[in-house]
This record gives sequence, C-alpha cells and structure tokens, in this order.
Amino acid sequence: MLSSPQAPNSKSVFIFIGPKGSGKSFLGGLLQEHFKIPFLPVEEHIKKQDIKKDRAVNNEAYIQQVFSFIEELVRKEICKEDFGLSFESTGLTDCFDSMLESLKKDFRVVTVRVKADPNTCLQRFRSRDQSLHIPISEEQIKMINEKVAEKTTECEFEIDNKGSNSKEALVNELSGILAKLSV
Repeated sequence: MLSSPQAPNSKSVFIFIGPKGSGKSFLGGLLQEHFKIPFLPVEEHIKKQDIKKDRAVNNEAYIQQVFSFIEELVRKEICKEDFGLSFESTGLTDCFDSMLESLKKDFRVVTVRVKADPNTCLQRFRSRDQSLHIPISEEQIKMINEKVAEKTTECEFEIDNKGSNSKEALVNELSGILAKLSV
C-alpha cells in the first residue's frame, strides 16, 4: 500500500496535471481500466452542478468555488475506495495549489505532469466529446495552455503524451510509476 510520512491515510490521490487536451483524462481512464484505480471526472461533475453559470473561466469566485467543490468531491469519493483514486487538473491557479496542499495533509498525493505539444492539445480539444467538458473556446484553450506552460508545479512524475504514443506504451509508463511507488 502506498503511504507517505506526511499523510496519515494510506489511500492515494493521483493527480494528472497539464494543459487542456494533453490526455490527462485519457491517462486517468487507463489507470482505472488497467490498474483498478478509479478516475474521477471532476469536470463532468462541475458541469452537472452548473458552477460556472455565466461567469468567465478566469472569474476568481468561480475558480475558488470549483476547487472547493473538487476537494470536497475527492474527499467524499475516496472514502468509497480501498486504495484511492485519480483526477485531472491544469494545476493553473493558486486555488489548485491550496487544494493540493490540503489533500497532502490527509492522503498520499502522487502528481504526474502530462506534457503534449500545443498543436496536439488543440487537435485533441477539437475532436473530444465536448459534452463531457465545460464549454470554452479555442482562444480560451490557447490562453489557458500558454499559462499552464509558464507555471511550474513540482510533480513527482512526468509523461510525455505526444500524439504517437500507443495505448500500450502509456499503460507501461503508468505501470512504471506504480512500481516506483510501491518500493
């Protein structure tokens, strides 16, 4: 079982951090499918709660509400799991940083940076199922991803999810991460 000296709970929270369209949700799905660590589609939950309303994606009150909701959701859902769960975020805001530190107090938090070429991210954005995501424009995607590229959130692991990666190669990378954590 994964544990951390600073986290009294033996459950793990895997957070895939990176630009929109980098494949964070896809990796979370692979973690669930191949390693039975549930993926929590937080954006889908946020959308169902209609937290955004008519606010801009950079509205501070909206951002604070989103991350409070995500943390509450993670804490609620992890109680249902034996091992832990995963979710994804751009990791862009100070609210994310605060949530991350709060989760680290109670759980073994494993951060995985997901990298991908900006053009690949945009191409994935255009072809993904938009009904599962909070609606934003291509211009907003570009702006968000530029800011994500500038921010340096320290992560324990990194996956370069370039467009040519096979599903098997990504599963092998996730397997390698899990093997390093069980030491």
